[in-house]
Parts: sequence; C-alpha cells; structure tokens
Amino acid sequence: MIDLGHRRIACISGPTDLTSSAQRVTGYRRAMREAGLELKPAYLVRGDFQIEGGETGIMQLMRVNPRPSAVFVCSDMMAIGAIRGALQLGIRVPADLSLVGFDDIALAHAMSPALTTMAQPVPDMARSATELLIQRMKGELGCENRQRIVLPARLVIRDSCSRWNSEE
Repeated sequence: MIDLGHRRIACISGPTDLTSSAQRVTGYRRAMREAGLELKPAYLVRGDFQIEGGETGIMQLMRVNPRPSAVFVCSDMMAIGAIRGALQLGIRVPADLSLVGFDDIALAHAMSPALTTMAQPVPDMARSATELLIQRMKGELGCENRQRIVLPARLVIRDSCSRWNSEE
C-alpha cells in the first residue's frame, strides 16, 4: 500500500491476546515507521478475526478525520467484513479505499473485489508442526526444548488495492 502511494494507512487488528495478531500489528507499525509515516492512534482498531469485527472496524475507521485511504486487516475474514461495511457506507473498494487482508483463505479470491492478501505457507507450517510432533513422540524433543519457527508470508496481489492518486 505504501508503494501504491498511500500515506494514511489504518489497521484492524485481531484479539490483542493472540501472538499472531500482535505480530501482524508489529509488522504494520514497523512498515509505517520505516516509511516515515505517522502512526495515528485512531488508525488502529481492534477486531476479532470474524466478519463482524471487520465490519465494525471499518465503520469506526471511516468516522476518523482524515479518513484513511488504505487499511491493513489482520485476517481475511475481517477484511471480507470490512469490504461489506465499506459498501454499506457507499465506499468503493478499491476506488475509494484499498484493503489488504492476511491468511489467503479460499474466499479471498472468490469474492468481488478479489482480496489482496498475505498468504501464509500452510503446507510448510503443517510439515514443520508434524516433524516437531514426531520428534516429541520419539522422545527426541522434550517439552523443555521449545522451538520457534518463523516462515515467510507472501503477498498475493488481487483487486482490492489501487494506486492512491489524491494529495495527502
């Protein structure tokens, strides 16, 4: 979104007690800082990883002045709700508002507009989890040997983002 010229970028987070949600918000904050963009407190709203959370979040963000031109939504389900909420407000995605989700669920490419999203490497995640479980079952890995494995997500560009052409 930054590369598309957006400067007022908001975030709809997931539950604050989930590590995955916190890490996505940390990534949002880091990207904004690295681009030299202001982190407005009103541009960060909490959701619940459900469609209704995205709808409620976008309604809240669209009341902020100035209104964000783009929103990073921490789950695809909430992004679907955000698109639905934007449409209820007469806001066109991506003409008036760009949205990016996270997860790359099956519905992401089936909806209109198709959702630009961060895809998690689910097969790699499953493989790593299975390998760790087998090691633990064989006694090769004890409970005290906790491991943290971070696998890279990749951006899947679809139709919910567009270049921002307005003065900001």
